[in-house]
Amino acid sequence: MVLAGLSVLGGLLNFPSLKTFGIWLEHTLKNNLHEGEFVLLIAVISTILALLAIFLGWWLYNPRRYESFWAMPAAKRQDDPLRVYIGPVFEVLKNKYWVDELYWTVILNPYISLSRFLADVVDWRFWHDWFHDKVLAGGYDLLTRLLAVQIDLGIIDGIANGLGTLAQRSAGSLRRVQTGYVRNYALFIFLGVVIILGYLILAGNPLK
Repeated sequence: MVLAGLSVLGGLLNFPSLKTFGIWLEHTLKNNLHEGEFVLLIAVISTILALLAIFLGWWLYNPRRYESFWAMPAAKRQDDPLRVYIGPVFEVLKNKYWVDELYWTVILNPYISLSRFLADVVDWRFWHDWFHDKVLAGGYDLLTRLLAVQIDLGIIDGIANGLGTLAQRSAGSLRRVQTGYVRNYALFIFLGVVIILGYLILAGNPLK
């Protein structure tokens, strides 16, 4: 009913006394605009076809005919009275020329398969599981483990701990010198004087 009302309105827009539809887009077409002409033959044929369609619809689906149709047993009754007259054509029209099935086969199913492949294989398995988890996260873990274990603990802490151990052992060795006996200190002083004098004698007099 809505489409019928709009069809009537669209026809009135191009009525001979109005011709509104002929100049509907005049402001956009400008120089390419040609005024539409009212052709009586086309109008008469269109009206006759419309009235004929209305009459055929009423004749096929009028209340008395429809009541007798539904009064038949369901096993013997067709799903629609029109099927009796047009046969296989009714199936074509009922399935809308299988446009939806063709649309699913040609466009939607390949699109769904491609989307599933991009989402599951490319995005999830490749980008997430392999590139993100293994390449980025695995590489980051490997690098941090290398820096933390090998570089930080192995080299930096090793050097610091080695210096601390060396200082500890050196201090332990030098601590033995601190005996508290005056004779030992006098001996080391004497050895120091001997070493300095030996150096001065062998190296020459630095005061010259």
